[in-house]
Amino acid sequence: MIHAYTIIGLVIVGIASRLLPHPANVTAVTGVAIFAGVRLGFIRGMALSALIMASTDAVLGFHRVMWATYGSLFFIAAISASVMRSRSLRVLPIVSIASSLLFYLITNFAVWKEGVLYPSTFMGLVECYIAGLPFLRNSLVGDFLYTGIFFGVEAWVSRIARVRFSFTEYLWKK
Repeated sequence: MIHAYTIIGLVIVGIASRLLPHPANVTAVTGVAIFAGVRLGFIRGMALSALIMASTDAVLGFHRVMWATYGSLFFIAAISASVMRSRSLRVLPIVSIASSLLFYLITNFAVWKEGVLYPSTFMGLVECYIAGLPFLRNSLVGDFLYTGIFFGVEAWVSRIARVRFSFTEYLWKK
């Protein structure tokens, strides 16, 4: 069961990771979408991602390819929710990598489609994807890092709670 504190913590970390200085694309937003998608389901995962993005975009500024950015995160929450149904967290590294790739493919396509930075040709699309490779690398690092942190902290807290509960049960039996 996920507590309200967990949701508040995810939102705070997500917002802070976008507003505080950081390497481009190394944020917690995809990690939040993955964690919330797995633990809370698609709708709540999507809602948390949208809340983090909208509140930080209000500060950082809105842009013309927001539909691709938000849409990518919604797909990521949906993919993560399907992991929840499979009940196997062993696929999380694959989900993290796939999420980074999905975000890269969708958002770079949107940038190319805008026709402002790159010519509307196949070579323009290739050029756009090549220019986005450093951002993909950073996304892979950030998504893997934050996904690991969120699930690691959850496991750690769960273990502490189990040990504390077991110890309390032991004391009551005496």
